[in-house]
This record gives sequence, C-alpha cells and structure tokens, in this order.
Amino acid sequence: RKGVHPQTHLANFKGILQADAYAGFDQLYASGDVFEAACWDHARRYVYDVHERTPTPDTQKLLEMIGELYSIEADIRGKPPDE
Repeated sequence: RKGVHPQTHLANFKGILQADAYAGFDQLYASGDVFEAACWDHARRYVYDVHERTPTPDTQKLLEMIGELYSIEADIRGKPPDE
C-alpha cells in the first residue's frame, strides 16, 4: 500500500496519469513530472458522503453539476473526437 509498484513501474514516466485516489501514486506527483488526472467518481463519492451527513445547497448543486458532466460523457461516448 506504500506505492512501491507504481513508483517502480512508472519511474521514467513523465506526463499525465489518470488514476484513482490511491495514496501510492502521490509520490509520483511530487516531482512535478507527473500530473494527476483525477477520477470524477472518487471526487463525487467524497462530496456525496459529505452531503449525506450534512446536506447543503452547495453540496446538492455540486452533485447536480457532476451529474451533468456524466450526462455529457454518456452522450459523447464512442463518438469520434471531431464530434
């Protein structure tokens, strides 16, 4: 769980890494050579958990906005990039 495997496997990688929120990737981002492309699902889960405990108009709005992004993604899935 310390991230030895991703750090070893990606030791020479530079660029954007799309990954989940696994803390083992954190060391890869420290140098600035690797940039995190975070997963919306993990961000949404955090907001959802906060909203379930203490709902606010802001958390509700954020969940709706993420839902809109998911809807757009569903509409464009499989289409060529120029569309």
